[in-house]
Amino acid sequence: KLLGVLSMQSLPRRLTLDFRDVFSEGFAFDGINGHAVIEKGLAHTENLKMRGLNATVLMAGKADIVNETQDLHVVVIPVVNAGAASVVYGLAVNPVIGLGTFLAQLFLREPLAKAFTFEYGLTGSWTEPVVKKLEGGLSHSASSAETSKTGRGE
Repeated sequence: KLLGVLSMQSLPRRLTLDFRDVFSEGFAFDGINGHAVIEKGLAHTENLKMRGLNATVLMAGKADIVNETQDLHVVVIPVVNAGAASVVYGLAVNPVIGLGTFLAQLFLREPLAKAFTFEYGLTGSWTEPVVKKLEGGLSHSASSAETSKTGRGE
């Protein structure tokens, strides 16, 4: 959340004194897209994508609207962007360390995003969801596809 406050991408929010993404619960996102089919109270998607300041979340699966349950596969890809924090640190404390941190972040962005990408199974009811961390599989291919499309893992 601290990097979200310092991120240049969040500058328009900060200028309007909008700090909801920092102080609220849940996942604040800037955009959502995908394709869903709703039939007989069952929503099904294979490509839901939520882009937030701190992460991109990819989802596939189904949600039962009538019974308020879900069976989803979720991949969370962090946005590795310490650039603004490095600049602030460099100006305020130590320019050499700030520049070094900025350059390291620039060159290590993709490997760090891959290393911190997580995959989850989300089942159960909407009021009592069951979240299970999954190993391997979609997360590495999804994060690679996202990083290659945008260069930023989002």
